Formats: sequence, C-alpha cells, structure tokens
Amino acid sequence: MNFSFIHLIFSSGWFIQGLSLLLLLGSVYVWAIVIEKWRNIKHTTDSIKIFSKSFFSHNANLELLYTSYKNKSSTCPSSRLFLSVMSELKRTKKSKGRNEHFLKERIEKIIFSTTENEISHLQTKLDFLSVASSTAPFVGLFGTVWGIMQSFSAMGSVGNANLSVIAPGIATALSTTALGLIVAIPASIAVSFFNQKIEKIENDLLNLGLELEMLISRKLEEGKDAI
Repeated sequence: MNFSFIHLIFSSGWFIQGLSLLLLLGSVYVWAIVIEKWRNIKHTTDSIKIFSKSFFSHNANLELLYTSYKNKSSTCPSSRLFLSVMSELKRTKKSKGRNEHFLKERIEKIIFSTTENEISHLQTKLDFLSVASSTAPFVGLFGTVWGIMQSFSAMGSVGNANLSVIAPGIATALSTTALGLIVAIPASIAVSFFNQKIEKIENDLLNLGLELEMLISRKLEEGKDAI
C-alpha cells in the first residue's frame, strides 16, 4: 500500500473513509485468523503423525500405549480419541457382565463423536473467512458506486465534464473495490486450503479409529482382553 493509495482514502468523504476502515480492519482480522489456523492445523497434523507412528510401533500393546499417554495433557486429537476409547474399555472391564456384546457399538459411537468434536474445533472461525470472501467485494463495490455517484454529482454542480473534475473521485471510489478484493482473495484461498487440510485430518482420525476398533474386535473374538 503506497502513499498515493493512502492519500486517496484520506482525501475521500466520510462514507468512503468509513467503508475503507471497515475493510482494512476486516483484512487484519482475516490475516490473524489465517495465521492462527495455519499454526493450529500444522500442529495438529504433526501431532497425529507422531501418535500414529507410536501407535503402530507398539505392536498392538494397547495397555502400554495407554500408560504412556494417560497422564499427559495432550493436544493431539488422535491421542484424545485413543484415550476416550480406552477409558470405555476400562469401564467395560470393571463392570459386571462386561457388556462386551454392546462394546463395539459404544466404541464406534465414541470414535465418531470424538472425531466430530475435534473437527468442529478445527473449523472454528472458518465461517468468518467464508463470509468475508463472499461479502467484502460487494462492500467494496458499494463504496465504488457511492463514490462514482458523488463524482457525477460534483460534475453536474460544476457544469464541466473535464476529466480532471471526475477522475479523482472515480479513483477514490475504485479504491474501496481494491480493498474489498484485498480482504476477499486471501480469505477465499484460506478457506479452500484449510478445508482440504481438515478433511485430511478427519480421514486420519477415522482411519485410526477403524484400526483401533478392528484390533479390539480381534482380541475379543480370540477370547483375549483388549487391555
């Protein structure tokens, strides 16, 4: 953003200045969300990879893996899913009758509900990016239309159609369209990028849950304790 662009904003009327300020604040907030979500999703993706490696390296020893994670304050969705399933196994093991007939159904519900909660958390604030990407250009366009109307009004009052009369007003009016695009383009790209990453995380969690469910089912069918 160079001096001439800033000068255009400050030389405009109060309405254009208000819209410009709104769009500038929107741009700052959009980038704050983008940075926050990028860091969050990157941390989540890395932690899932680390847990998956640990899960498959324990050679189906769920108790050992549970012991190593149960006292940790983990921010990894995979470990939280694993601990939720293991907690249900612990409760089933302690209960009379064991209720193993319904255990698979309960585990499946835990896997889906935990995954849904984790994905909902990751999708926080993405709605704002979607709204910003779709509405910011129209806000900017509204400012442009308003500015052009003011320019033609000024031309009519002067009674002169000289380009030097209307050009500054039109240039100022178009600045709001530019600001609208500055907000909308990064927001639109970010929404698409983050949704793809979140979909990959969801698939990873469901795949891990499926592996865990199959492992527990196999042990139960063999007459062994899962833990």
